[in-house]
Amino acid sequence: MKRFARIVLIWLGVAAFFITQNVLMKAARHVVIDWQWDIFHEIVFAMMWAVCTVVVLWAVDRWPLEPGARRGSVWRHLGLMPFIALAQITGTYTAHYLILSAIGHPPAQRLGALIQSGLIWGVFTGALYYWVIIGVYMAFLYPRLYQAQRAAAAELQSQLSRAQLDALRLQLHPHFLFNTLNAIAALAPGDPARAQRMLARLGDLLRHTLDTESAEISVEQELKLLAPYVEIQRLRFEERFRYSERVAPDALPAMVPALLLQPLVENAVRHGVSRRAEGATVLLTIEQRGDQLVLEVTDDGPGPGNGSKGGNGIGLANTRARLAQLYPAANRVNLEARAEGGARLTVEIPYRTAD
Repeated sequence: MKRFARIVLIWLGVAAFFITQNVLMKAARHVVIDWQWDIFHEIVFAMMWAVCTVVVLWAVDRWPLEPGARRGSVWRHLGLMPFIALAQITGTYTAHYLILSAIGHPPAQRLGALIQSGLIWGVFTGALYYWVIIGVYMAFLYPRLYQAQRAAAAELQSQLSRAQLDALRLQLHPHFLFNTLNAIAALAPGDPARAQRMLARLGDLLRHTLDTESAEISVEQELKLLAPYVEIQRLRFEERFRYSERVAPDALPAMVPALLLQPLVENAVRHGVSRRAEGATVLLTIEQRGDQLVLEVTDDGPGPGNGSKGGNGIGLANTRARLAQLYPAANRVNLEARAEGGARLTVEIPYRTAD
């Protein structure tokens, strides 16, 4: 009903335009205004088009004309167009004649003669109006459709990104579980007490990781997630694993992908600590540099390129994929040999906080 009311108001505006034109032209020519044709007929003509507009808009909704629509839609509109034009002009003259006759001012011509006199003009003009109505409707409709499609595409992309991030994050769980269980199995026969402590830390690790549902968490929260993993490695390697952290205070509230640090430290453990009898020293550094958050893991082990496949494992491949999803073209992962020996793994992402 509201839609029809708007249509009527629009057509009344069109009628007012043509009435004003008729009145001004007659006044300029010093001709007497014929209220039946210069005023009343324009109102009837517009109201009949208001009724026909409802049918035209129904046809547009039923047979869309936007790019990608079926070709048959155009032919259906071309078939409907002359019937709408004919019905409009016939209805206009009929209503004009009947209403004026009812109030005691019948037109000079009979109804049949009226319709015949305006039929050809009305059908051709009606065909033009048909497509003007469609054009105006689509001009108002397209921005809404475009915004709706953009919103739907953005939501779909967001859902896809979340699904991909969840899949990548869940891929880490069996990966860490497999590595840790292997270490526990190796310790169990010779040192069951230490293996039992590792199982307890493994329980903490799994509980914390499974409880973390957010794609991003603060550095402070991420360090708490990392702690059970570090403890497991300390129990596993004892004095061979010399680990320390250097975290700037302003880096603690920064947001990072959940479970980002574990694969970074794991890379140093696998390719630095475990490959030397004396182990290695591992240092985790996190600080803000301008608008970037820089996370760096260094070790003094053998270094990349010495029979190691560091940088190509599941953990770092997973990290690169997740960062590409979260920060397209705004992240960097670099693994390089240190001049003093060992490796340096650097991750840079945009610095931002939850606020």
